[in-house]
Order: sequence, then structure tokens, then C-alpha cells
Amino acid sequence: MTRWQADPTQARQGAFVYLRDVQSGGLWSDTLRPLQPDANPHSAVFSEHHAVFTHRSRLLTTRTEVVVSTEADAEARRVSLTNTGRHSREIDVTSYAELVLAPPAADQAHLLFSKMFAVTDYLPELGVLIATRRKRSPEDPDIWAAHIAVAEGEETAALQFETDRARFIGRGSDLSQVRMDTQGKVQLRHLGLTSARAAEFQRLAGMIIRADPRLRARRSQVLAGAGPQSDLWPLGISGDLPIVLFVICEAEDISRLQEVLDAVEYWRSKLLAVDLVILNDRASSYVQDLPNAVDAAARAATPITAKAGAVHILRADLTTPEARRAVLAAAAVVLVASRGNIGTQPEQLAKVPVQAETFRPAALPATPVPLPVLEFFNGTGGFAEDGREYVTVLRDGQTTPAPWVNVVANPGFGFHVSAEGSGFTWSENSRENALTPWSNDPVTDPSGEAIYLQDHDSGQVWTPTALPIRTKAPISPATVLAIRPLNTRRTVLAPPWCNSFRAKARSRSRA
Repeated sequence: MTRWQADPTQARQGAFVYLRDVQSGGLWSDTLRPLQPDANPHSAVFSEHHAVFTHRSRLLTTRTEVVVSTEADAEARRVSLTNTGRHSREIDVTSYAELVLAPPAADQAHLLFSKMFAVTDYLPELGVLIATRRKRSPEDPDIWAAHIAVAEGEETAALQFETDRARFIGRGSDLSQVRMDTQGKVQLRHLGLTSARAAEFQRLAGMIIRADPRLRARRSQVLAGAGPQSDLWPLGISGDLPIVLFVICEAEDISRLQEVLDAVEYWRSKLLAVDLVILNDRASSYVQDLPNAVDAAARAATPITAKAGAVHILRADLTTPEARRAVLAAAAVVLVASRGNIGTQPEQLAKVPVQAETFRPAALPATPVPLPVLEFFNGTGGFAEDGREYVTVLRDGQTTPAPWVNVVANPGFGFHVSAEGSGFTWSENSRENALTPWSNDPVTDPSGEAIYLQDHDSGQVWTPTALPIRTKAPISPATVLAIRPLNTRRTVLAPPWCNSFRAKARSRSRA
């Protein structure tokens, strides 16, 4: 329904709620993201039937409860504001989500093409935004979505809406610069799970969805077994779904296998499909207690359809080293029976350190930097070198109306770069073999590649391109991108510190 991509380093996508104090202009979100973290505490509580997010400032508490209806395909978010101050406050509340209305694979295959089929409208008589997806063929199903906001308190302004993402965010910007049901408990009783066990399974599911690498095989094992998806096919594994690898070598640990099967069934009830691979890691032996126990546990499990994932049983003594390496490398999560309860295995991992931002943007010049003389200059770009180059000039946070991109490639390798500096590199096929990330997002235009420069004396940091470090000061250095016809790119820099930096440059470089 809404856009989502697994990204363990950033939380750029999802459904968010922005709040703004009309009088002071203060802006915050009900969750930690998408805005940058502030000094005010945020908390998140996840339960089987709902999630609760709380943001506390000195005199105002924002509490958001998120549930899924048991009677309809609907999600509800209840935002409660508690004012402990002496004076009333007027708060703007704005919801945001990016609609997809398509299977994830179709959306990710060509994001911009997928967006062309989404259609929105506003029904003023109902106060509701509706959306549908134009059919590409008569066999496509009818898909509709609706979004409505209801205020229980006093409304002090008319309802406003915006369905143009570029207008809401602004090109070159991002989202940081903008009744309780018991179905869950009934479901847990049906699966025979406690709330605590469900919470453990939820945590594991989060690691799968976010591609958290901490429960994967060691880096050396991933590199050793890396290969095409087809390497898994001889084992009957398609590779289309996330793979959970469970390693067991003692019959005494068979209860751990039942935990894994329970987790898979629980995830299936939440529409998270995985392929479970059970690796019997015991050496060749006449004793068949472990293989028999594994087979019996797998047969007794609730049947899993191919669409919802499958259970695959491998024996170390009957699996080639190449196949074993391929499974280890492809597994999104590796669970080991000898390590104990599978739900607590994430607790044995080292915590990821959270580093505060240490970048200090570079100071800006007091006077403008001279620019080259350009013919037919339109305020953004013009021609130079007798028309052989087209130069874009970006000042004061300015962007081009849409990404202006230069493609540089030979028959087997290439890259492209926009005037702001974002781009990516590929080998042989730009869609199938991207070497660095590419968002295909003309609004936020995030950088998949970047070069950072730092003056070690002052600590100032900048980038030779307009992104990813962008200043909005009244006067900013210009980045000039000259596009030449012979598959070459030249970037001419005029940073305000160029003279002093050159004088203090060290003879050695630091990465």
C-alpha cells in the first residue's frame, strides 16, 4: 500500500505525522523519524495488538497509537496531545505517506514507471483523499485506498491536503526538512504463543525486514559463498524470499527447531514470508535420531504454501561445500540451536554504537565567487567553450527544475551524475548490476556516492558537489558541472577556502 525499502542505515520511508506549533513555529514528529533527533525524549512500545509512540517536550506530550482493524483492511492512528502548560496552544497536525498500491517487486523494478499509474482525488463532501491505480491490463484487480482525518478537539483551521510529493517535500529536500482490538491476543492463543514469545519473534522479523547484518554469517563466509541466485536452485530454494538458516547438530536441541517453526508460522500470520532452511550439521553417523527428529518436526508443522515460503532440510554430510557456502551467504538470518532460545539470540549481539554527527559545515565566503561567462544563461545554466559545454550554476540552495543528468558509459561499464552531484555506477546493465545505490527519486535526489573533504585544522567538512552537504546560506560557493561530448566529466570548484586550504594542504591523504 505504501512505499518501503529495507535500509538498515536510514529510515527515510514510511507513514509519518508532523506537528507544528502555529505560534512558535516549532516542528516535531510523533516518532523519532523522519525529523532529526532533538533533545526531547521519544519512546516506542510494541505490543501484539498495537504500537505506541510518545514524544515529550517540556509542556506538551504527543502520544500516537497505531492499530490494524479487525473488521476491514484499515490502519488507524490516534494522535493525542496533552498540554500541561497554562496557556492553550494551536497545533497543526499533518500526516504523510507515499502510496504504491502495487506488489513490491513491480514497484522496485522501476520506481518512476510505477508512480505513473497512481491516481489521487479529494472528495470534499466526505473530507477524504482517495487513490487508485490505473490498470495496465484488463486482468488487473481494482485497487482503491482512502485516507481520512478526524479531529475530536476544536478545529481552528480548514482542512488542507497535498498529493504532489514534490510540492510537499520540495525538490532536493527530504522528509527530515518536512478503538483497541484484541485480535492479536486471539491470534496468539490460536498459535499457542505468549506475548513475550511473540515479541521475540517480532524482533527477529525486524532484523529480516531491515536487512540487519548482525545475525548473518560472518563477512568472510558471505564473501566465500557470494554468487548468482541460481546457485540455490539445485537445493530447491528459489531465493525469491528471505532465507532463515537454522543450524542444529544435537538431538537434545530439537526444541529449538520447534521455536523456529513457531516463528515461521507466526510471521506467516503477519504476511511475512520466508524460506526456512534447516541444516543438520552433524557429521555422518549410523545414528539417525537427529535426522528422524528433524523430519518429524517439519512434517508436523502447519503446511506452508510456496507463496508463503517453504521448509528445506539439508544434511551436512550430503551437501556439497559449494552449496553450503551459497546458503550461508544468502541467509538473511542464521540461528544456531546450541546458542539457546532463538528469540534471545539477538541479545547476544553487540549493540550498534550510535554516533553523534561530528560534521561541522564549512564557513561561507563574505563575497560571491566569480563565475565563468556563460552564453544564453537562464539563471541556472548556460553554454561555455563556444557551445561545447553546458554549465549549471547552483547558489543559495538552488536546484535545477528536475535532475539534469550526465550519463558516461562504455559498452560494459558506466555511471551517471546529476547537477547536484547525486549518481551511481553500474556494470554491464544499469538496472540489474548497480554497484552503488540509485534511488530513481527526482524529488529528494539522494546521493548514492559522495566524496567528503575535511580541513583537519578547523574541522570543517564539505563536499565538492552540491549534495549531500548543502548550505542554505545567502551566499554559497558555486558548483559548476561542465558536460563534454567525449564521455568525460569536469567539475570546477570554487570553494571559499581554496587559497588557505591549498597553503595548508598536507602531503599525505587521509581516507
